[in-house]
Amino acid sequence: MYPPKHRHTTGIILGVLVAVLIVGVFSFLYRSQAVVLVDHIVPRCSVGIRGTSTSITFIGVGAEPACQQLIYDLYHYCDNKENCVTLAGYEMSSEPIQPEVCEGDYRGNHVIVRDEGILKIIGNGFCNKFFPSNSTTPT
Repeated sequence: MYPPKHRHTTGIILGVLVAVLIVGVFSFLYRSQAVVLVDHIVPRCSVGIRGTSTSITFIGVGAEPACQQLIYDLYHYCDNKENCVTLAGYEMSSEPIQPEVCEGDYRGNHVIVRDEGILKIIGNGFCNKFFPSNSTTPT
């Protein structure tokens, strides 16, 4: 039939195809567990704004430095020299549950802004800060 060399190559190809099929079936059957696993691998952190229901979540390799920088920037925020506002940001220990106002990519991280209330003034302000050109996905 086939020379021995072709049988070996055919066996390797068949083995790879079977392995891919098995991985595909398991990832389909257990996709919710796979999503949770991947979700824990990708760094993320959330910053809350004291006295409000606004939170900003950063997802990506630079999430932790982005949170620390936002907390620093909030404390030292001035929109002009006459109007300086001190806001207190803090790193949240649990996942925020407020409704999403906007999300998009900002400086290498995926950012989700959440806020509650009728006007969502602070949340919309952060959306304008992170995504001034309307490149966001409003939710």
